[in-house]
Amino acid sequence: MLSNPKVNELLVEKTPSMSAEEYKSITYYELFSNEIDFYTTILPKLQSLIEEKLEAPNYYYSDQQVASASIILGDFNTDGWRVSKDRTGLSLEHAPIAVQNLGRFHGFCYALKSKDPIQFTELTGRLKESRYIEYDIDEPTLITEPRFIRFEKVVAEYQPEVDKEFTKKFINLVDDYVDYGRQRVAPQEPIATLCHGDYLRNNVAFRYDENDQPLDIMMFDYQTLRYSSPMIDLTTFLAISVYAKVRHKHFDPLFDDYCKNLSESYQKYSESKLPIFLSRENLLKEYIRCLPYSLSVTCSFLSYLVDDDDQEEELMKNGVKVRASKIVDREVAHQVKEMFDLSCKYNVDIAEGIKTKS
Repeated sequence: MLSNPKVNELLVEKTPSMSAEEYKSITYYELFSNEIDFYTTILPKLQSLIEEKLEAPNYYYSDQQVASASIILGDFNTDGWRVSKDRTGLSLEHAPIAVQNLGRFHGFCYALKSKDPIQFTELTGRLKESRYIEYDIDEPTLITEPRFIRFEKVVAEYQPEVDKEFTKKFINLVDDYVDYGRQRVAPQEPIATLCHGDYLRNNVAFRYDENDQPLDIMMFDYQTLRYSSPMIDLTTFLAISVYAKVRHKHFDPLFDDYCKNLSESYQKYSESKLPIFLSRENLLKEYIRCLPYSLSVTCSFLSYLVDDDDQEEELMKNGVKVRASKIVDREVAHQVKEMFDLSCKYNVDIAEGIKTKS
């Protein structure tokens, strides 16, 4: 008889009771469809390609009805995984592991696209856009009207060397956040591939050694999977999960880590040379084109992750309150400066490929 047999703990994700109309409006159908498809269809296909286990939570069961959905997964904490203690501002020890893993994942997906394009198209064609369906979010952010004045003020205060016209160009570009987001995430060939869609600290778990140093990483929460530019994943992770002291100071080695792992996994599993569109130079230009997207996410989301004792609500002239945080303000301004510098250095127009209304 076995002593101390291992107990499999389960996590059950289940939607609350609601009408079919409510279920649709919250996009539960799209979110759960994507996650169920990942575990039942996409993950097995990727694993058959690379002939090894991709780290992911254990899948047991799922069900989707007209107004409800549920999925049962294994509790990865019992297998030695856990989310990082920091909600944002991950350390230099965490960041390389995260970008290397992301590069490998994108490389696997590109390899599948190359070796079996028909199967790949069938898999990605099943994915459902879960974010840019209807614009019903009215939470105040730095970039939505009437907070342009605050955004420009923050950039001018912390990064005065940024051209004011460049700042205004960014504001105009993302003025209609949903329209911009919908255009930016729309697949463009040949760069489009399978993306996690929400590759942030809160959707990855790490395995640590006895000294609490990260050793490995695992993605979870695949509800926002999409067929899009891989730089949507990379720019968003570097914008939301790490601060400038890691992202900016160590950008070249981090970007090299990503590119190296993408290249190696692609060439190994596609059994072909890396195409020119996946060269470091072309990926960097694509990264720059996606920076307005990640910056807009920073503006609307970072303040909810930051533990800032000085954070307070600032009353705007029209009576709307927004969260004011020096940590967030400095980070937003620095991301604008990084975008400005990279755009100028590599001569990349941040509005390239986007149709604006003005």
